[in-house]
Amino acid sequence: MSASTLVLIVVALLGYIGAFVFWMKRKDTQAAPAQEAPESRLPSFSDIHELLNSDSPMMPRTLLRSPAERSAWLWLRHDVFPKHNVLPKLPFTRFTLLRDQALGKKWFPVLSSTYCTFTICSDAGLAIGCVDLLPMGDENRGSVIFKRRLLDQCGMHYHIITIGQLPDAQELAKEFLGDAATPTVSTTQDQQAARIEAMRAQLHKRLEESRQRRSDPASGFAPISARAPLGDNPTGWGTDSFLAEPEFDENEGEPL
Repeated sequence: MSASTLVLIVVALLGYIGAFVFWMKRKDTQAAPAQEAPESRLPSFSDIHELLNSDSPMMPRTLLRSPAERSAWLWLRHDVFPKHNVLPKLPFTRFTLLRDQALGKKWFPVLSSTYCTFTICSDAGLAIGCVDLLPMGDENRGSVIFKRRLLDQCGMHYHIITIGQLPDAQELAKEFLGDAATPTVSTTQDQQAARIEAMRAQLHKRLEESRQRRSDPASGFAPISARAPLGDNPTGWGTDSFLAEPEFDENEGEPL
């Protein structure tokens, strides 16, 4: 047998072995069932009873966790937008809407977890823009660029405040409101500190009143097991845009 014939036989055998291995791997891949992502389970009736019958499982949590956030919020409310509402940490799903309903399932989880530090809202319930309070150097992060472009598509303003460096109140008001901006009056540090202390005292007062109501039998507070049934949809989930996609009227194109 010549050397060339032997080489051809070896190459052919290697080809058959390679084809067999490829076929076996493909067979195993096709036979294995596709693993579906586990669906998120809504709390059951018993879960709700367990939570609400626990010994005070819930407690109030301030939306403004740092002194910088509290100070900036009070400054925006009193000095920059005295005639508007300054809403802290509002998800984008509360004041934006996808034009294409088919994109809702893909983008709702993203938009519901996207928020700015403050959203400026008129008394009519219309958000006109957002303000982010960020550390120095965070203004070029990808999330900031993403939020800026989203708000720009909606024709809304977006401004970044660096922690510890509040801008001129009148200039910021004009940026958002134009000629409708009213003259602003700057507050002193002592006034800001007094406002923050008043906020803290009010929170503690409400917490103490809530504790007293729970411990007083005459207050009418009763455990959940003693109350009326919660109905067919005990969780209420699916009726709030924080937890489910908004429903649309096909004729109007607006959420119901």
